[in-house]
Amino acid sequence: MSEEMISKINEVITNYFNTNKDTEWIPIKAIMADLVLAGVFAKDVKKGMPFRKVLTTLHFAKELSKIPSVHAEKKEEAIYWYLVREGGKFTPKESSNLPPQNTIRKVSSSNSDDSYLIELCDELLKEVSRKQFTFDDLLGDFHKDKVSQTKLPLDAYYTNLNLVIEIVNKKSIPPKKGKDKSQKLTVSGVTREEQRKVYQERKSAYLAENNIKLFEVNFALFETNDQNKLVRAKGNDETLLKELLKSVL
Repeated sequence: MSEEMISKINEVITNYFNTNKDTEWIPIKAIMADLVLAGVFAKDVKKGMPFRKVLTTLHFAKELSKIPSVHAEKKEEAIYWYLVREGGKFTPKESSNLPPQNTIRKVSSSNSDDSYLIELCDELLKEVSRKQFTFDDLLGDFHKDKVSQTKLPLDAYYTNLNLVIEIVNKKSIPPKKGKDKSQKLTVSGVTREEQRKVYQERKSAYLAENNIKLFEVNFALFETNDQNKLVRAKGNDETLLKELLKSVL
């Protein structure tokens, strides 16, 4: 983005706090009307998405300092953006500007291979994804009670890109002593391995019906050790992901 745009954004922010002298900080959506009026953006979309895209780009380029008033809060694997007046203090309200808690789930292990690949995708796509995101009407099979169902989590949902990335074809190696859990029957009467395939097809169909792009990253293409864990040669992994994601980069 141009230095002229950055300069204009800073000018609008300064004018906002000069006009609202009792305001210490605001979520970025609060200034979108001023930015549109100043001609920085053509219109507001999804309560600040154009500005969020600018900040995300600067974040990954390590250039957030170009907009000194920006304050980033990382919550539940997502970044929430605020503006703080010069010399002011950011004191967030507990529920300020955050989506309902049931819309984002923590990844079970931030050091998992899936998390590692998704983080690389975040860097390449220049957007922090919403990990293990669920939709209220994308559900698994009925439980034993024949009433309840679990929402099916998506590995990574990129709100601004309208894109979902799923890590597929990941096979677990059964322990030396014990059974292969992938062959254990589920309540639905199929093995866990078969159920995973059914759920993946269900996710694919749901996303297509809702015009959300789906991109599946094939885990089997990456270098692994004898325990089927990624070797994590970051340079090689990034090169492969760039090739896999070239249609959406």
